Amino acid sequence: MSVAPCQMHRKGIAGFTMVEVALSIAIIAFAMIAILGVLPTGLEVQKNNREDTIINQDGSFFLELLQNGLEGGANLESYVQFIEVRRGGQTERFSPEDSGLPWSTRTIVGLLSTPHRFQNEAVASEVSARVYAISGVMSEKTAVLSGNEAARQNAFQYRLEVEIRPYRSYASQSFNLLNRMGETEQGQRELNRLRALSENLYHLRLTFQWPILPGGTIGDERRTFSTLVAGSLERRDGNLFFFEPSSFESAE
Repeated sequence: MSVAPCQMHRKGIAGFTMVEVALSIAIIAFAMIAILGVLPTGLEVQKNNREDTIINQDGSFFLELLQNGLEGGANLESYVQFIEVRRGGQTERFSPEDSGLPWSTRTIVGLLSTPHRFQNEAVASEVSARVYAISGVMSEKTAVLSGNEAARQNAFQYRLEVEIRPYRSYASQSFNLLNRMGETEQGQRELNRLRALSENLYHLRLTFQWPILPGGTIGDERRTFSTLVAGSLERRDGNLFFFEPSSFESAE
């Protein structure tokens, strides 16, 4: 016995109508637009978090490097592009191509440790450097170490300002103590003690500025790290300075 054609049609699977397909595409398109709108924000947040992590790690690295007077083992010559030391309105630039000194970790640490004024010199010094990120993803570090300038352009870099000043809060204490105790032997001993502390305690401040924009201009992001360094600051080879945390100058 045969089945009528109309009965075969009713038993078949019905498809989507054009209206249903159009509504489905509209819903998917609306969801995709919302996702694409949030995506740039997510990428920007990820980028900022990555840069914050790099700055925090590099800040800790440079603080430890300078305050301990380390002179080797950091391979800084591949990461520091140049250092500028400004004195009395004149700027002297040190770089791998034209530094007048061997471009090494020792030279870089010695230049970055230049104090604002050394032993009350009349001319103050300001120190800054352009640096490729020392921490970060391996691909960028490989590009920096390769020396390929085209590849280096994609690596994260920042401007580093270093400021080293004697910690002078002891000076005011010294004068107040001297006025209070007069020219007594005990007062003089205490004055010498405070003067020794003043001459062997330094304020080290690092300021990071980023990002480095095309043309060399610097963005608005900045972060400062600071610490106190106990010990003497010694001058070597003319223009290089190093902290000696294990030695102290006497004010007797």
